Amino acid sequence: MIAEEKKQQLLTVIAQLEDEAAFDKIEAMVQDVLHPQRQRGKAGFLRGSVSYMVDNWDAPLTDWKHQHE
Repeated sequence: MIAEEKKQQLLTVIAQLEDEAAFDKIEAMVQDVLHPQRQRGKAGFLRGSVSYMVDNWDAPLTDWKHQHE
C-alpha cells in the first residue's frame, strides 16, 4: 500500500519535471524506496521475553568441536 502511494508520488513528480528541484525530489524519493530508514527498537522492548535461563549460564562452554571427532 505504501509502496504504491510512493510510486504514484514519483510518477507525479516525474510528470512535473520543470526544474532542478524536481530532480532532487525524484532522487530523494528513489533513495527512500531503495534504502528505507530502519527504525531502531527502544531500550527494554524485549524485557520479560526470556522464559528460561539455566542456573549456570555463565559457566565456561565445553569444547564441543573435539567431542564430535
